[in-house]
Amino acid sequence: MTNKITGAFTACSDPLSKKCDSLALRMEELGVPIKMGRYLYSEASARDKAEELNDFFRDESISEIFDLSGGDLAVTLVPYLDFESIARSKARFWGYSDLTAIINAIYTKTGRVSSLYHLPNISLINKDRLSAFIKGENLSFADFPVKLIKGSGMKGVLVGGNIRCLLKLAGTDNFPDMSKKILVIESYSAGKRQVYSMLSQLALMGVFDRCAGVVIGSFTKLEKTDPGVYEYISGIISSFNAKLPIAVTSFIGHGIDAHPIQIGREYEITPEGAVVITYE
Repeated sequence: MTNKITGAFTACSDPLSKKCDSLALRMEELGVPIKMGRYLYSEASARDKAEELNDFFRDESISEIFDLSGGDLAVTLVPYLDFESIARSKARFWGYSDLTAIINAIYTKTGRVSSLYHLPNISLINKDRLSAFIKGENLSFADFPVKLIKGSGMKGVLVGGNIRCLLKLAGTDNFPDMSKKILVIESYSAGKRQVYSMLSQLALMGVFDRCAGVVIGSFTKLEKTDPGVYEYISGIISSFNAKLPIAVTSFIGHGIDAHPIQIGREYEITPEGAVVITYE
């Protein structure tokens, strides 16, 4: 990665409700000047938002594209994405939650790696680590602690993210091939019935028969009312495939302490933690 790093801010899902000027200033202080997208705060067509994202990928001066949004609309951009340009680009896409749809479509169509991370979660604790990671230093920031609750470990390319938004790609050629992959799932608002329903859909798709293992991230609202949520989710998954390795972590999801998980990168998960195996 070059010493000169320029970022871009986008809102590919719902428009932002809060200004991001202070976040852009903070990024500039970290050595990453920001180009601001045109549709951060306004409604726009999926085609227009997708074309802006395509332009950022085509812009050779941009190395990091940070999507700051969430909500419902990210999947509407997928039909208009220029995957040929994205495949040639050196820019890395960042987003979380609803952006899971775009992140996994990018990996499926191009093999490119994206960061499952919400940039506004920068805190005094992790901003320096994040800055170093963006600059190609401190690559271990993409690793994360885990607890293996079934099996001795797993190895494979990481795919997934927010379970609801991943399933928006179901039945399309943008859904990742789950063969020998490590599936990551997390959620902000899903309740127990919704979780059961979505896991059952993944089972009907044959995901748990093909993947190398599952990492359960944060299920934010459910954790507040049900301390046994990990056991509940792992129990459902095991009912579909009793031999599938399962790990849990609080460092994937909507929490402020989440790590920039690399979707499309090969990880090895052991009792000691989850570690990226190789970088280009």
